[in-house]
Amino acid sequence: MLRRPKPQPHDKLEEERVAISAAGRLHWFHWVVVGLSLAATLGAWQITKRQAEEKVRDQFDRAVEQTVSLIEERMQKYEDALWGGVAAVRAQGDDMTYADWVIFSESLRLEERYPGINGIGLIHHVLPEELDAYLAEQRRARPAYTIHPTHGEDEYLPITYIEPADINAAAVGLDMAHEANRYFGVLRSRDTGTAQITAPITLVQDELHTPGFLFYAPWYAEGEDSDLDARQANFRGVVYAPFVVRTLLDGTLAEANRAVGIRISDGSDVLYDEHQPSFDDYDPDPAFRQVVPVVLYGREWEFDIWSAKSFQELTHTREPLVILLGGLLLDALLLSLFVVLSRSNRRAINFADEVSAALRSESERLAESNAELEQFAYVASHDLKTPLRGIQHLTEYLEDDLEEHLGPEASPDVSRNISRIREQTGRMSDLIDGILAHARIGRSREMPSWSTVNVNDFVAKVGQDLELSADQLRYEGPSTVTVPAAVYFEQILQNLLANAASHHDDRATAHIEVTCRRSDDRLRITVSDDGPGIEPDLQERIFEPFQTGGTRTAGTGVGLSIVRKVLDLHGCSVTVRSTPGEGAVFEFDWAVEPDHVADRDGPSPMSGPRTPDAPAEYV
Repeated sequence: MLRRPKPQPHDKLEEERVAISAAGRLHWFHWVVVGLSLAATLGAWQITKRQAEEKVRDQFDRAVEQTVSLIEERMQKYEDALWGGVAAVRAQGDDMTYADWVIFSESLRLEERYPGINGIGLIHHVLPEELDAYLAEQRRARPAYTIHPTHGEDEYLPITYIEPADINAAAVGLDMAHEANRYFGVLRSRDTGTAQITAPITLVQDELHTPGFLFYAPWYAEGEDSDLDARQANFRGVVYAPFVVRTLLDGTLAEANRAVGIRISDGSDVLYDEHQPSFDDYDPDPAFRQVVPVVLYGREWEFDIWSAKSFQELTHTREPLVILLGGLLLDALLLSLFVVLSRSNRRAINFADEVSAALRSESERLAESNAELEQFAYVASHDLKTPLRGIQHLTEYLEDDLEEHLGPEASPDVSRNISRIREQTGRMSDLIDGILAHARIGRSREMPSWSTVNVNDFVAKVGQDLELSADQLRYEGPSTVTVPAAVYFEQILQNLLANAASHHDDRATAHIEVTCRRSDDRLRITVSDDGPGIEPDLQERIFEPFQTGGTRTAGTGVGLSIVRKVLDLHGCSVTVRSTPGEGAVFEFDWAVEPDHVADRDGPSPMSGPRTPDAPAEYV
């Protein structure tokens, strides 16, 4: 019976190549994607357009509400001024002189605090039998004072005082009873005991003869206004303010503060109208319009508010159009991308075929080169030990031979130079050991296993080796941890401690702290010192081989390089934080056995290999 041959790697690659080539052609799902993208674009355009229209409508509604509210609030402010006048009259015992009224009106600062008001005045209620006495009293200070015009009513309501006098001179002495709108406004204010405005009138002091109105606030003898009969019997007059509607709105609704036009009507009478071609912001075809009836001090005003030309400019948005055009552009780009990818896929496959062979060859060559370099470093470092030991032995022989010549009278340079030879050969030995340790990292392919490390004892032992007291080297964290590749874990910790001690300005005063924190299956170990710190531009270079951080202290410059290499090998990381003059903080992470794991003999979760005989030396 014939057996089907086992697929070879190149057969699988060829199958994958055919599949990739087929996937590069345009298929039905490409057109589905383009269609869905186009539908999403149109949907987003419609939604955005509707939202933009709703937003503009909301802006117009807020503008309408703001316009009406501003007028209502300004009228309330004017009302407060009128009641202030009533209070001033009562404070004078209903005997307010012209001089007193001038002082009161000046205290109001009308032009500054009440823009839009034409003035504030006092109207007395005078019965026929009181007329002569009233005129005599007023003519003491103003001999030319007279009441005008004549009328047929059996009571008089003359304007006694009004300020500012210069612009309101024509109104002094004017009798409210001579004209129905003025007269009925006073009577309505008298009978209700509230502030009231008149129907539309033309002020005698308005040279342009535009619509206006009067605003009344009544006062009574001894404040008796408890009911209608009392109000009519004790009525003494009103404090009033004349208004030209055009001036009122100029002071209340400056055109710069709004983007709407208004028309105000009182019944069939138009008080103010901006819906005219002469209006600078006139829009013959407004996008929005709203009519708002408002009951205002006894009268119902109708506010006809429409969006002005500036409103269209302020609220115009191109967002829906941008979304539509942008979406269509993206759809076109997406289709173009599919076409380009389809065409370039074949070229990419051909190019991949050409470079794959070259890359495989180059990869093999680099692997061989790296292996040769590692072997060379290992052999060269190992062979350097032999002549170095010879130099160390010769130094000892030389010191023995010169022992009887090194008395008190001998030159101190001889002993110092011998010590320097020992120091330099020792440092060279440490450097070679570091190179050997660096070269050995990663040579073994044996999987690391779990083992328990007594971190507390290990840190204390390293402190003794570094001649650090218990007060100088402190550890905080769990006493024991179960970790993979324990030899490498100890090597990293030992190298970081040695680095902190060797680069301190004064080891006798150094303070080093080690903290260990665990989170489920990871350890976070921190080594901090109070040494000279590391300049920012050196904080990455110190992890390169033979870098000492710019100091002249002992050290080979290999220790931190070993730390980085070991951690990279095991898929971990190391970071450093330091400010010059304030010490340094090194942090690294390492795998730890989770609390719920009972079997410690299984393979480590770390990706890198373990070298069982790797030395835990610091350099």
